[in-house]
Amino acid sequence: MPEQGGDLGSKRVWIQRHDLVRVTAELIVVFFGVTAAFGLERWSQERNDRAVEQRYLESLHVEIVQDSVALREMVDALRARVEGARTLLDDIEAGIGADTVGEAALTVLASQLYIKPNRATWNALIGSGNLDLIGLHELKMRLSSLYSYYGGLEEAGQMLMDYSFRTTIPMLQETIDLRDTSII
Repeated sequence: MPEQGGDLGSKRVWIQRHDLVRVTAELIVVFFGVTAAFGLERWSQERNDRAVEQRYLESLHVEIVQDSVALREMVDALRARVEGARTLLDDIEAGIGADTVGEAALTVLASQLYIKPNRATWNALIGSGNLDLIGLHELKMRLSSLYSYYGGLEEAGQMLMDYSFRTTIPMLQETIDLRDTSII
């Protein structure tokens, strides 16, 4: 502090210097406060994004496990269908009774041809634009490949179903009267 009785100019300089230090200190405190607030907001957003990512990944896991079970069941059903078709052809060649042949034909026709994979979470992830929430690039690529494969699988299954209805059923209708299960 300037001496008592000093001139007014030196008091003004002293006050200006202290005001400059005080203002500078306040600016530094405000700067660090704002920077900390932005950092805290970014950390909070990243934490929320990781929680959303985790929910998506858990949901995708459940759907993929369910689809794996359905795929195994489909493979078993297709194997049963092939075996049923073999039996049907063997029975027709052996001249076995029409009622047995008709039942075998209906069993073969009724077996499951394909599955429709559950894509609800994937579609939600893509539709919402949240695919970028999944942090691992490799995982994103593998999921994209899996769901692309599912699309091809559905398309192939539909083609098989369409082919079966266009060819197998008319052929069986020409060979077997499905109403009374007798060979025509």
